[in-house]
Amino acid sequence: MKKNIRISLLIFVLLSCKKEIVEIPDSNSPVFKVSGYIGEEQVNFTVGDDNSIFHCDSETLNSIKFFKGVLINNDTQIEIGIFNGQNESSKIDPNLFLSNPFFQLAHLPNNPVFEISKDDLMNNSNIKEVKWYLDGVYSGANKLTIYEPGKYNVCAKIFYFNQGYVEVCNEILVGFKRQNEVKLDFNFENNNLTCWVKSFNSPITSIKWFVDGKEFSDNIQLNTVLQSGLHTVAAEIYFLNGLKKTRKIIVDASNLNRSINDFAYFEKMSKFEWDYNLKFNFKSNNIEYTSLVSENETNKFTINSVVYLGEDKDKVPVYIFKGILNSKVKSKSTNEILDVNLSISWGLGLK
Repeated sequence: MKKNIRISLLIFVLLSCKKEIVEIPDSNSPVFKVSGYIGEEQVNFTVGDDNSIFHCDSETLNSIKFFKGVLINNDTQIEIGIFNGQNESSKIDPNLFLSNPFFQLAHLPNNPVFEISKDDLMNNSNIKEVKWYLDGVYSGANKLTIYEPGKYNVCAKIFYFNQGYVEVCNEILVGFKRQNEVKLDFNFENNNLTCWVKSFNSPITSIKWFVDGKEFSDNIQLNTVLQSGLHTVAAEIYFLNGLKKTRKIIVDASNLNRSINDFAYFEKMSKFEWDYNLKFNFKSNNIEYTSLVSENETNKFTINSVVYLGEDKDKVPVYIFKGILNSKVKSKSTNEILDVNLSISWGLGLK
């Protein structure tokens, strides 16, 4: 970075959250600021001059929502955002989102964040090969490796030594905590199938059971007699906190050794977490820096206050986050690493 950057910008009190030049607000409007150092260069942004643009937005990364605010002026751009930590809920609870005293910096690890292989599956000694599919895309034989946190639809096409095969799909959440952690289990003897769900951190209010795609019962436990052949059993689970999830297994009434257990339960083996983690991107003179590929284990954004502003034109609740950001960023093109030490006041729309 070769030059000092001094820019002043002002933003409308409730934020337009659109990619347009913002209007200059009244003198008593809240002010968005970024001041401090990026590398050895001093930066000082006070929102509002020089035909600058500021917008709050959200995007989806690996099916996880990312809330961000972006400031743009000529060839300079700063993006600060936070990954959602309520990924099983259709609505954001601001009280949960804002209860953190600080936000850790998200970091992409060098090692996989999740792995599962055919040896992890029930009756694996009878399995010849497993073809794994991630969000519908073939992702390898026998071992599935995931390198980035996210929410994925994982399918296993399982081939047995007798040439037959089955396929089962489950949602896998990697790098984020489950609000409702469960395991679907079963017992099969003398053609009698019993299925149940064990919940580890949230009470279950009801379960809808499906056998071969047809709704079967709403009892808390499934009890039925299966005819010979392969059967898909699904549990649609409803929780006291209003959330729900679905888990599936395969039961072979002709040969129990071809049955497939709830492999989604293995997601709990991943200890990697990105709940409410922050990402910082900086671009200047066509060189882009990001916190995602820098070593930021000890760095964080320390929160001093969070102020609710109101709703924008799209009815999105907007908040001002104020605090101190300590981070490292790395250039994607030159591998240059810069220290970031900023006092910030930033807008995020949370919905």
